[in-house]
Amino acid sequence: MLDVLKQTAAAMTAPDQMFAITEAEVCGNMMKTWANAPGSLRDLWLSTTVHGEKDYLVYGDERWTYNQAHEQVARIANWLTFQGIRQNEGKKVEMELNSAKNALRPRPNDTTEEQVKRLQEGLIQMCDANIALRHQLGAITAIVVSGQLFNERTNAQLERIIKGL
Repeated sequence: MLDVLKQTAAAMTAPDQMFAITEAEVCGNMMKTWANAPGSLRDLWLSTTVHGEKDYLVYGDERWTYNQAHEQVARIANWLTFQGIRQNEGKKVEMELNSAKNALRPRPNDTTEEQVKRLQEGLIQMCDANIALRHQLGAITAIVVSGQLFNERTNAQLERIIKGL
């Protein structure tokens, strides 16, 4: 049984197959990854546009097509943009925090005045990054809460369906 499983996995992940495995650099490290994987979650999502009017989500009598789901995602993305959340915003906050950490590191040859000035600059950078992070978290929290409400409705419906089986 194990031999059959290994043979199947080898056949499916061979270089010319859909689930081919290759090595790629990820965050500076070489890792095994899917050769045909989408470049990002966004790419994966956009690849579903070809399904258009097919059902994407069914909830009781309510049905959403892929087109409707894409429309809702676009609305959420526009809302996030309106709220000030931009693409790669998280990376910007991370860079600000790293810059602040570097500013806060002691340097042996600095005078007391230079150390105090660098500490002030580092603390200001930390505060700016903190404000940006809190802004992002507020927007994300709104999305999570609305998603949780949707999940509660979905879970209740699923429980009713399962009980009816």
